[in-house]
Amino acid sequence: MAVPIVYMDLCCLKRPYDDQTDPKVRLETDAVLIILSMAESGKIRVVSSEVLEFENAENTNVERRQRAALVISGLRPKLRLNAVAIAAAKEIEMRKIGGYDALHLAIANENGVDSFLTTDARLLRFGAKSGFRMHTKIMSPVDFVKEAR
Repeated sequence: MAVPIVYMDLCCLKRPYDDQTDPKVRLETDAVLIILSMAESGKIRVVSSEVLEFENAENTNVERRQRAALVISGLRPKLRLNAVAIAAAKEIEMRKIGGYDALHLAIANENGVDSFLTTDARLLRFGAKSGFRMHTKIMSPVDFVKEAR
């Protein structure tokens, strides 16, 4: 059986550095840490991308940028942007998902990623209701952990 391939967007990867007094944030943080642990043990593979690096580089909070960069640097392989992913991102943008979010979704889908994880409610709604055909399943880290048991 193939090891599931997972892509976590930047809001997901940075969740452990958010205010942990909010119960929802804490639950999502625990899920993100479990997912990274699953990757370390080889149960799943969490991939990186140029898009994650580009978006993270724009973070003005130096400490959060450095922490996220450390996590991103440990994820393999690094997915590269290409003309097909950029064209797919433009198609996603027509459905009101723009910028980095469209690029994250497109690069994950075009590279055969099984699960795209996010804590962004707008992206989760897009995955549930958009009608946009994708191989990649969009889900929250909490739901991923529940399904992976």
